[in-house]
Amino acid sequence: MISSKLFAKKLYTGDEIIENCKVEIENNKIKKIKKLDKVNCEDIIAPGFIDIHNHGGYGIDYIDASIDDIKKLQINQASEGISSMLATIGLSRKENILSSLKNISSYIENENNFGTKILGIHMEGPFLSKDKSGVMDDELTLDPDISLMKDFIKASRNNISLITLAPELKGAKELVSFLIENNIIASAGHTNAKEEDMVEIEKYGLDQVTHLYNAMRGFHHRDIGIIGESLYNEKIFVEMVGFDTFSISPKVWNFTYKLKGPDKMIIATDALTLKGLKNGEYNYGGKKINFIDGFAYTDYYGQNRLPGKPMTFIECVKNVLKYTDAKFEDVVKMACVNPARRLGLRNIGKIKENYIADINVFDNNFNLKKTLINGK
Repeated sequence: MISSKLFAKKLYTGDEIIENCKVEIENNKIKKIKKLDKVNCEDIIAPGFIDIHNHGGYGIDYIDASIDDIKKLQINQASEGISSMLATIGLSRKENILSSLKNISSYIENENNFGTKILGIHMEGPFLSKDKSGVMDDELTLDPDISLMKDFIKASRNNISLITLAPELKGAKELVSFLIENNIIASAGHTNAKEEDMVEIEKYGLDQVTHLYNAMRGFHHRDIGIIGESLYNEKIFVEMVGFDTFSISPKVWNFTYKLKGPDKMIIATDALTLKGLKNGEYNYGGKKINFIDGFAYTDYYGQNRLPGKPMTFIECVKNVLKYTDAKFEDVVKMACVNPARRLGLRNIGKIKENYIADINVFDNNFNLKKTLINGK
C-alpha cells in the first residue's frame, strides 16, 4: 500500500472551496479530505487539467508519432499540469489516419503510464469544410461517410471519444446520429454552418462546438451563424482554445464567458507540434509555418496569417485569470469538471474521496509547483 498526503491553504475540489485542509492519498485514489485549524503553507490544490483538444507539441504530432514519441510527449504534457487528455489527430490521408488510430490505441491499451494519461482520441476531421480548413490541407477534407467512420472506429478499437465535423455537409446529420449511438461526442468545427444548419444538427445530438470563433462562419446581426447560435443556445458547450490574446481578443473571450458561464465552457490548448520548439521553419498539415519568437506564421489563402501562439495549458489558464472576469473556481470547472463530465467520467475532474488522485499544486500566484497523476 502506498500512501501520501498534501496540505493546502486553499483546496478547489470542483464543487467547493475548502481552506486549511489535508488531502490523504492511498495508492492511486483520494482516501480522505480533512479540515484543519491551520496549515504551514500557502499551497493551492486543484484537480489536474483535462485537455480534450491537443495535437501534440515539442516537435511531435500524434498523427505520425511512434510509441516512443508518445511516451516522450506525455511526460512533457504533464509538465503543463495536464493529467489526462484526448490525443487529437487532424486532417490527413485515410491510410495515415487509420495507422495513427491503431498506434494511439495500442499506446492507450499497453503503455499508458508515462506522464499525462490518454483517455481517448479526438478526430478533428476529415469531415470538415474545404473553405474553413485553417492551417490544414483542404484537399484532404471529405463528406461524412458512416462506412468510413466504421473503419475508423474499428481501427481505434473503440477508443474514439470525440469527432469534430462540419454540420452543413451532406450526410452530417446521419453521421451525428451514428456517433451518438456509439457514445462518441459530435462537435461542430471547421465549418461554414449557418444558424439553420446548427439548429437542425442539434436535433440529431450535436451539442458542442470546437474552438469557437476559429475556422468558422463569422457573426452578423442578420445572420448569426454558428457563432450566434452557440452563444444563444444554453444547451451547447463551447470549447475555447489557446488563450494567447492574439488568435482571440481577450474582450471576446471575456464576453463569451459572461454569456455562456463556466458550466458551458471548456478550456483546451489545441496544441500543435510547434509548442516548446525553437525558432525555425516547420511543416504542419502540409503547409509551411515560420515559428518566430513563440508565434506561428503561415502563408495560406494568399495571406501571411497568424494562427496564434502555441500555448501550454498553464499559460492559457494564467491568461484567463489575467484578462477575464473568471475566478479560479471557474477555471476548475472549465478545465477539469466539464471535460470529465462531457467524457462521461465519474472518477476524475474533481478532488473527492474515491476519485483518482490527479492533482495540481500551485503557489499563491497560481504558478504550477507539481502535478500528481494516479497519485504519483
